[in-house]
Amino acid sequence: MASPSIAPAPTSALPRQVALATVLSLAVASWPGSGLAEQAGEGEGPGAPVAGEPAAPARFRSAQNGLIFDGQYTSSRLNDTVVLGAGARTLGLEAALDGPWLARWDLSASARGGLATLAPYAWLAGGRAAAAGELGHRLLLQPWSPYVMVGGRVAADVTVRWLIVSESGKEGGGDGGTVQHWLSVLDVQPRFGLGVAYQDARRSFRGVAFAQEGWTITNFVGSTSATAFGLSLGYDVADSLSILAEAWLATQPPASTSGLALVDVHTTRAVELSVRKVFRSGSWVGLDLALSKQSDQLRYLDSGLAITTSSPGVFIVAVSYGLHLGG
Repeated sequence: MASPSIAPAPTSALPRQVALATVLSLAVASWPGSGLAEQAGEGEGPGAPVAGEPAAPARFRSAQNGLIFDGQYTSSRLNDTVVLGAGARTLGLEAALDGPWLARWDLSASARGGLATLAPYAWLAGGRAAAAGELGHRLLLQPWSPYVMVGGRVAADVTVRWLIVSESGKEGGGDGGTVQHWLSVLDVQPRFGLGVAYQDARRSFRGVAFAQEGWTITNFVGSTSATAFGLSLGYDVADSLSILAEAWLATQPPASTSGLALVDVHTTRAVELSVRKVFRSGSWVGLDLALSKQSDQLRYLDSGLAITTSSPGVFIVAVSYGLHLGG
């Protein structure tokens, strides 16, 4: 008698279908751009925003901090000067891409020394501290916008000069030697401007027409003031390049000459260009050029005669190297 064969029990196809459907649904959900993955994993995973915590605002920022070494050559009618300096400097620009505000700053302090071709030449030593800044407001939250700014500059210089008097330059029949005296200069220049600005995550541009009031206090002339009107153009590429060009016309209040019916109006015309290239390390090199020319208009009140005189001008070229220290 043949033994009965035991046939395997039929297996239901339902579990296989469920498993296949589960695999397909997971594959579709994880496919980029499907939208399901974002919905399923919203608020989860590393780097995802935490519920209730706002995302960091987008900003443009370009800043350098470190030691600075520079050399400056000045040529004028009175003398030529070569000065070397070493100190510290922090400067930069920051702007909110989703907000209207922009801030620019430049703070420095350095010790300086050099030589001037004066009587017949003089050794120079001293120090300089300067602070410049700008706070701007873009009227539209768009790349191009009307722009309003307030800013200014404060600088203080203290210099000791040792005049080396040669035999040919001695006075009163005395011997040649060294004459020492010191100079101090304080400049204060507040500014207000209107113009246009462009801002994105990589580039910043500002074109501003400005009015500026300046006061200069020295230990050998006293206090003088001047009102200036000019144009400023600034262009920055984040942590790469910075260019600032300015031109202005400044006029001092008319000054009367004691004992004479004479009025003197002193005018200064100036242009400046500053270029700074920043490297990946954060260090930078800079080039600064400046040219100014002064003139005086003498008006005789009795006759109405006016005479205008002008100076040959002052030319300044400076090169600098900044060693980035972080921050």
